[in-house]
Amino acid sequence: LKNDAGIAMTLGNLSTVYYQLGQKEKAIEYGKRSLKYREKANDIAKMSITCCNLSQYYLGISEAEATKYKDLCIKYSLQSGDNARIIHSYITSSLIANAQKNNKEAFGYELKIIELLEKSKSDQRMLARRYIAAAFYTDILAYDTSITLDYYNKSINLANSLNDKANLKDAYLYLSNYHNKKKNFSEAYFNYKKYILYKDSLISSDKEEKIAELESQYEASRKDNEIEKLNNDQKIRLLE
Repeated sequence: LKNDAGIAMTLGNLSTVYYQLGQKEKAIEYGKRSLKYREKANDIAKMSITCCNLSQYYLGISEAEATKYKDLCIKYSLQSGDNARIIHSYITSSLIANAQKNNKEAFGYELKIIELLEKSKSDQRMLARRYIAAAFYTDILAYDTSITLDYYNKSINLANSLNDKANLKDAYLYLSNYHNKKKNFSEAYFNYKKYILYKDSLISSDKEEKIAELESQYEASRKDNEIEKLNNDQKIRLLE
């Protein structure tokens, strides 16, 4: 019996690899082949993911095709009823709209994402990041300053409650740039210092993790050597 889901997954993985290698035409070819097997398997949720990927692959090649697969991505995600898939389809759609310089549409998708995440509370870190994106778009679309700052503050407050240094770093950088553009230089400087603080903290944490990993590898290697030595000693005694 044919394993349509397995074939679809293999073709999808090949599509992703080709995209990472910068070979978009190959990525699209394998992505479309993967989609056909997803359809055979009637896997609506995975069909959504494949269409999301294809929409991104077509950026810079065909706007019409990028939009077509973006719409299919949303359609299948809604049919699946899977909240995670729906959120993923809106995130992809926001990226596509941004790449097509349609900021109003991109902001509309960000609002949909925020609504779903606030309701489900399924991914608070993602919600903090979407607040940053919403603030970014309200600035571009010339919304009132209070709306933009409210989104930044929501992101910072939520990230603080989660001790999410990565989102805090990005929020303070974007907020610094925002104030700088508005010529609020003291606020820009204050937030830039916060950005540097969290950036340095993340670098330090990364170094500590790598050192801990190396120490763990060393201890494992040392124990393996001790076990091997004991085994060799035992073999020698047996031979004697």
